[in-house]
Amino acid sequence: MPGERPEPALERVRIAREFLGTEELTGKNDLDPRVLRRLIPADLHPTYLPLFEAAANGKFQAWCGTFVQLVCAMAGTPITTSAKERYDGRQIARLERLTIRAGTYFGYQHRPMPGDVYFSTSRGGSDEGPGRHGGIVATVTRTEIVTIDGNWGNKVAKVRRDPFDGFVSGYARPGAGW
Repeated sequence: MPGERPEPALERVRIAREFLGTEELTGKNDLDPRVLRRLIPADLHPTYLPLFEAAANGKFQAWCGTFVQLVCAMAGTPITTSAKERYDGRQIARLERLTIRAGTYFGYQHRPMPGDVYFSTSRGGSDEGPGRHGGIVATVTRTEIVTIDGNWGNKVAKVRRDPFDGFVSGYARPGAGW
């Protein structure tokens, strides 16, 4: 796995922590535009809001996927270098494929670092229904990974995970090798 200077990874964790407790307004995992306005700091609205709104183009945006995309973009390490796909958070599986294509993905068997993006095999406790989930790795020990997830219990929350329970399908290190 290509290395990355630690600063961008730690910046992703710092940014993700700033959003802890931000609640979803509708309870429908539909990323109500008012939540996006609350997630993005007001001074950054002119930079990021038009990009995310254009990417959504009236389509469903998975809150967890948009959260991951936003954190990575704000840290200067977007999931993809493609301007067209950079702000499109419709599906975690799609984001995972973009990281594979970019060469920044590594499987669940590798030890993650704080600031990595994680991808899950299911939604877990985020909400009901089909699909998958993802977030930002905050801390790592031998027996536990703490992640910061958009839309966990309808808010941005810290979640403690067993790295060996099969929930995580893999990790990505945005910006690595670019």
